[in-house]
Amino acid sequence: MKKIIAALFLVSGLIFLGTGCKDKSDIKDIIKILKEKNNDKNYDCEKLQLNFKDACKTAEGKAGIVNADCKCVPTDIKKFDCVELKLNFNDACKTKDGKVGYVDKNCNCTVKPNDKKYDCEKLQLNFKDACKTSDGKLG
Repeated sequence: MKKIIAALFLVSGLIFLGTGCKDKSDIKDIIKILKEKNNDKNYDCEKLQLNFKDACKTAEGKAGIVNADCKCVPTDIKKFDCVELKLNFNDACKTKDGKVGYVDKNCNCTVKPNDKKYDCEKLQLNFKDACKTSDGKLG
């Protein structure tokens, strides 16, 4: 409905200008000014001719949105509880010493308390743990 009203105003305005202007160059000047105003849009991202959070397509052809860096990023990006680890709470992970654990609420990889895995299963010790040799010396 708004478009119809706008079109009626435009047509009536052009009729008024056509009958009111004796010189045809006036009409051409007015049309030129109107076209320039329509092309004078401001975009957040001029190269993309899009604004932040506008829909776009990535280089791979996936649906995305324009971010604050004027890049089209896919909208199917997973959001993680622990961004640095790219994991969520309770996801499986490996500790620095290679043990399998889970991601806790502090975004640390923690070994389960009932998980009694050792680097040396026979000795039930980990690397660099204190131990005694067979002849009783500390090692």
